[in-house]
Amino acid sequence: TVLDFALANRWPRLQEIAVIAAGLLNGSAAPLPARMERVATLYSEASPLTDAEMDVLHVFGRAAAAMELLGGLNQWQLGNRGPETASLIEIGTAGLREYD
Repeated sequence: TVLDFALANRWPRLQEIAVIAAGLLNGSAAPLPARMERVATLYSEASPLTDAEMDVLHVFGRAAAAMELLGGLNQWQLGNRGPETASLIEIGTAGLREYD
């Protein structure tokens, strides 16, 4: 596994939680909502999430899945139809389905 920090930025921690749950933990047995809650619980051990953050956790999970899907579809449209692009599309599609 390679972690690429080339695009590292300061984001709200909910965005970070969502990217970890949707992307890095993709392929685990748990659906995306459960992965979001697990990562949020781990984050809360160091610094508890606020009630407001917990209320919108699911929104960030869906947005992270949508970002994966849209990124993959963009690459597909540009002609990049390799396995990485297919993987992004699958990660996003699966994550969005898991919220139904």
